[in-house]
Amino acid sequence: MNQEMQGNCCLEFECCAEAAVVLRLETFSAACQLVAELYRNKCDADVAARLLGIETDFPDDDLVLSNDDCLQGMRVMQSCCAAAFGNERSGDLSKELSNDYHDLFVGPHNLLAVPWSSVYLDKGKTLFGPTAMRVRNIFAQEGFVIPEDGHEPSDHVAYEWQFVADLEKRAAALFREGSPSEARAANAEASRFFEEFLKPWMPDFCERVSKGAKTDFYRGLAQFTSGLALLATEFFAQIESSFDNEEERRR
Repeated sequence: MNQEMQGNCCLEFECCAEAAVVLRLETFSAACQLVAELYRNKCDADVAARLLGIETDFPDDDLVLSNDDCLQGMRVMQSCCAAAFGNERSGDLSKELSNDYHDLFVGPHNLLAVPWSSVYLDKGKTLFGPTAMRVRNIFAQEGFVIPEDGHEPSDHVAYEWQFVADLEKRAAALFREGSPSEARAANAEASRFFEEFLKPWMPDFCERVSKGAKTDFYRGLAQFTSGLALLATEFFAQIESSFDNEEERRR
C-alpha cells in the first residue's frame, strides 16, 4: 500500500470515527428530547404518529433501543398508540390516555407521580424549593429557556430531560465542527446535571408512574425512562473517552 493510499485510509477511518461519535450524541439527545416531550404533553395523534414511526426491528443497531427496558418500553407505547390512534382507533382509549396523563402529572387531584425533582430531593419536599432555584440558575447560565416560563417550577422532569438533550445536541454540533474541547465541556455539563438533578430520583419517579398508571402507555414510558436513566451514566463516560481519543489524535 503506497503512502497516498495509507493517508486516504487513515482519513476515512478518522471521518468514520468522528461520525460515529456525532451519531451517538444525536441519538441520545433525541431519546432525551422524546422523554421530555412525553412528560410535557399528553399523548395525542401527533405524538402517536411520531412514536409509531420509530423502527424497533433492529434494536442492536441502536444506542438506546439496545437497552432492554428502552426497547420493551417503546414497543409497549407503540402498541398502545396503534390501538388508540391507528386505523382501528379507540376513542375510549385515547380518552383514557388523557385522563391518565392528568392523574399522574397534572391534577387537579393529588398527583400520582409528582414531576418535580425538589419534591424528591429537598428536605421540605415542596415546590419552588432550593433544588428548583439551583436548576433555574443553571438553566439561565446555559441560556436554556423554559417553554412555559413562569407556569411551572424549573425542575419539572420534562425541562430537566430537555436540558440534557440540548446539551448533547450542542456537543454533537461542536464535535462535528471540529471543536472537541467545547464538545467535551457540553457533555460534561450534561453529565454533571444528570448525576445531580435527574439520576437520584428517577427510580422513585418511574416506580410511581408505573404503579399509578392505568394505561399501558404510561407504564411503557416509565420503563423506557428507567432504561434511559440507567444507560445515561455509561453513555457519558463512553463519550468522554471518545473525546480523549480525538484530542490524542490531534496532538
